[in-house]
Amino acid sequence: MFPLFVPATRPDRIAKACSCGASAVVVDLEDAVLPDDEITACASLLDNLPKNRSVPIYVRINAKETPWYQHDITVALSAGTDGIVLPKAKTLKASQTLRSWMLDKLALSGLIETAKGIGTAPQLAPIFDRCFFGSLDFAADLGCSHSYFALAHAPAKIVLGARLAERPGPCDRDTSDIRYPLTTMEAARYSADLRSRGKLLIYPAQVAPAQAGYRPSFEQLSWAQRVIPASTADGAIIVDGKMIYAPVLACAYQIQSFAMDTAGENHD
Repeated sequence: MFPLFVPATRPDRIAKACSCGASAVVVDLEDAVLPDDEITACASLLDNLPKNRSVPIYVRINAKETPWYQHDITVALSAGTDGIVLPKAKTLKASQTLRSWMLDKLALSGLIETAKGIGTAPQLAPIFDRCFFGSLDFAADLGCSHSYFALAHAPAKIVLGARLAERPGPCDRDTSDIRYPLTTMEAARYSADLRSRGKLLIYPAQVAPAQAGYRPSFEQLSWAQRVIPASTADGAIIVDGKMIYAPVLACAYQIQSFAMDTAGENHD
């Protein structure tokens, strides 16, 4: 899944975002909107949400601690959106309450981006249809470097929580550097290796390189295509001089299946 974030203050971009190849569009009422523009942004959302669209449109509301939380929920439910993204998801009570208000009529995604949210990720995962990882806020909250090495434990815990809850794999962090497609592709490949099932996007040109990064590499697919036929042979299975055990064979089948899924960009 590749959700593309669009500022609610730029309604002209919503329809364009729906046709750029992203899996979903997230209209942002939180970080992309200044406090003085909140009311205007909500009114614009009500007036400009496309009725006919090829992908779902979600709304990232403001966090529960803000004065706009309740109003944003009302607007999101009234505007005909397909779902809500809850930022700063961290407590079971607040997440469960929002889930109950929505009555399962809309999708609910949780953006986990604080130390407390990471700590409770396994408990939060069953509440949400899908979890997202917000790395910038998390690094600021933890006071650590915003690097893949320093943050590796956080998305891994969200991935594990989603797996335990039998939910779709989470969407990994966005890539703030929009200048270089290769940067986005490499970041997506890292996320795919971690077994995330998508990546947050902030610019339309990131869609194609993100999708490319999620596809199994030629080397991975070639290996799987050698291992799987060999598994039907009698006796010990040896491929490229290495013994192939049941877990290794399972990985080969996963690569093959993932290659088929990514051909249609389905990362559930």
